[in-house]
Amino acid sequence: MKKLVVMLVCVAHINADKATQNLARFMWANYCERGGNLAGAGHAYSQITPDTDSVYVYLGYIPYLAASGSFGEIVKLIPQLDEPFKNNQEMQLLFATALEQTGKKNEAHSRLVLLNDQNKSNQELAFKVVQMYLEHAEPENALKVIKNLLNNSPRRPNNFIFLFMESQIYLQLNKKPEALAAIKQCIDAYPKFDKSWLLYAVLHEQEGKIEEAIKGYTNFLEVSAQPNGEIERHLVMLAFRQKLQKQKNGFDNQHCLTQAAQFFDKKDYAKALASVDQCLAHNADDTEARLLKIQILAHQKQFDQATQLLENWMSKDKNIELWLKATHLLTYLGLPYEAALKTIEAVEKQKGSSLALTLYIADLALRAPQPEKALQALQKAYATSSDAALKTKIAHQIAIIYFDQQKWNLAQKTLEDAAALNYSYPPVNNLLAHIYATKSNTIAKAHEQIALALQKDPQNPHFLDTKALILYKENKFDQSIAILQKVAHVHPTDYTVLCHLGKCYYKNGNTKKAIDTMKAAVQIARNDHDKTKAEARLKEWSK
Repeated sequence: MKKLVVMLVCVAHINADKATQNLARFMWANYCERGGNLAGAGHAYSQITPDTDSVYVYLGYIPYLAASGSFGEIVKLIPQLDEPFKNNQEMQLLFATALEQTGKKNEAHSRLVLLNDQNKSNQELAFKVVQMYLEHAEPENALKVIKNLLNNSPRRPNNFIFLFMESQIYLQLNKKPEALAAIKQCIDAYPKFDKSWLLYAVLHEQEGKIEEAIKGYTNFLEVSAQPNGEIERHLVMLAFRQKLQKQKNGFDNQHCLTQAAQFFDKKDYAKALASVDQCLAHNADDTEARLLKIQILAHQKQFDQATQLLENWMSKDKNIELWLKATHLLTYLGLPYEAALKTIEAVEKQKGSSLALTLYIADLALRAPQPEKALQALQKAYATSSDAALKTKIAHQIAIIYFDQQKWNLAQKTLEDAAALNYSYPPVNNLLAHIYATKSNTIAKAHEQIALALQKDPQNPHFLDTKALILYKENKFDQSIAILQKVAHVHPTDYTVLCHLGKCYYKNGNTKKAIDTMKAAVQIARNDHDKTKAEARLKEWSK
C-alpha cells in the first residue's frame, strides 16, 4: 500500500491532470491519518484543488477537519458541498455540527430537525435533537423524538440511554407514573447503568415506597464504579427507617419513643438519647427503641457504646439477624470495619459459630481488609452451606482472593469446582475465562467460558472486556478494538477498559491513539498504583 501511495504522489508531480493529483493527495492524506501523522494528513488535504470530479476527497477531508476542530473551515465549504452530499447523512450531520460550533445555532438546528425527520433511527442524531429541544424548553418535542427512535429501532443495546432521558423528561413534566415506567424499561434493557438505579430509587422514595427505594440505592452503589458517601449514608437512614416501620406494626407506640424520634429528626441528639433511654427503662427489650438508640449513638459518633450494646443484644437474643445488619449498617455511618469485625467475632466466641455470623465476618474482613481472615471465614461458610447458589458465590469470592494473591492454580481449581455445582453465575465464567486466557493459555476454554457469561448478560462491560482480552491474546487486535470502543463509549470512565484499548491500539500500530487513550486512563486512575502503571506505558510508547 505504501509503495502505491508513493507512486501516486510522484504521478501528481508529472503534469498529471487535476483529478489525478487530487486522488493521489487524498490517498496520501488517508495513509498519513491512519499512521497517526495528522500534520502530514493536513498538508496533503490542503494541497487538494477543488474540482467537480474530485468531490469524493471531502469524504475524508471533512471528518479530518471536524476531528481537528476546524469547524470554521467546514462552514466555508458547505455552500459548494451541500448539493453533492445532500443525501449523505454523515456529512450533513458534520455540517450541522460545524454550524453549531461556530455559533450558527438556528441554521444548525433546522438541519438537525430535518435530518432526524429523514432518519428516525439514527441514535447520534436523535441524541443531538433531544438535547436541542431540552435547551429550548420543549420537552414534548424531545419526547416525540425519543418515541420515534425507540419505535424505529426497538432492540438496539444503547437504547437504554434514551429510556433514561425519557424518564427524566416525564419527571420534569411531573408525570411520575410514566417516569417510573420508562426507568423500569431502562433497567430491563441495561441493569448495569448506575444512574438509572438512582432515579428508580428517588422516584420510589418520593412515593413513600421505602423497600423499593432501598433496592434502587443499593443497586446504584453496587453498579457504580465510584464510592458515594452521601448515597451510602442516605441508604443507611432509609434502612433504619424501614426496620423501625416494620417493628411498629402490631403495637401502639409509646409517647416517649415518639418524642425521641421527634428530637432525632431535629438533630437534637442529646434530648433524643435521654427520651429513648426513658423508653428502654420501661421496656428494655423494645426493638424499636434499641434501633433508635443505635442510630442516635452513631450520629453522635459514640461507636464504642453502640457496638457494646449490639454485642450484648446479639449474645442474649436468639434471633441476631437484625443486630448483625445493624452492625453492618453502622460502617456506612463511620464505624471502622475492624471495630465491626471485632464485635461480631466476640459474639461468635460467646454463642458459637453459625452460617450468618461466618458470612458477616467474611464480608467485614474483606472490607477491613484482612484477606487471610476473610479466606478462612469463606472456606468455613462454603463447607457449612448446602445451597448451590450460595456456595457458587462464596467460591467466586474465594477465587478472587486467590487471584489477588497470584495463586492462579488455586483460583482456577476453585472456579472449576464452582462451575461443577451447576448453578449459573456469570462472574464465575468471566473470571475463569480470564484465567484460562492469561495464566493457563487455554484459549478454547476461555472462549467457552466467556460465551456462557455473555449469554446471560451480553452488555456487561466486564464480560466484554474479557472477550476483548481473549481476542488480544490471539492477536486479533481489530476485533478486540471494535469491542472495547463500544464499551468505552458507554463507560468512558472505566480505567481498565481504556488501558486495554490503549494496548490494543499500540499493538495494532496506532501509537497516537494508544497514547491519547492511555493519557485518558491516567486522568481517571482509581489509585496511585493504577496511575503509575499507565504512566509507565506512556513513557515506554513515547520513546
